[in-house]
Amino acid sequence: MLRMSRVNVDRLGAIAGTACAIHCALSGVALGLLSTVGMGFLASETSEVVFLTVTLSLGSFAVVQGFRKHRSFWPTVLFVVGLFFIVLRHQAGGGHDHGGHSHANPLSWMLSVAGASSMVVFHILNKRLSHKCSCTNPACTVD
Repeated sequence: MLRMSRVNVDRLGAIAGTACAIHCALSGVALGLLSTVGMGFLASETSEVVFLTVTLSLGSFAVVQGFRKHRSFWPTVLFVVGLFFIVLRHQAGGGHDHGGHSHANPLSWMLSVAGASSMVVFHILNKRLSHKCSCTNPACTVD
């Protein structure tokens, strides 16, 4: 059985965050094009919930796992900033038209992309800090 501690959560999280950022960008900019090429489901509320759930689940797990290893708060700060942008986007967006992405509202689109991008940068930093930690580095704790 595969244990989550052995899965590279930061790699999966960065991939999910990138997919989320692409989803946000495409939903905000090319909403009409998505439906004409048969990818209208990407602009649905269900796909947004899936992206957010996967991104936040992997991110929460990676925060705990990473902090236990490298003891740095910087990745956690980026994770919280990403969450802040995502929550702010939902407050500023006013409804879930087209999967929560209002293509008429540039602020909403920018907040979505900023939140997803912060999540990607969080996972990259968390992975790099965790990789630097080894048994020979007394500043790091290896479980």
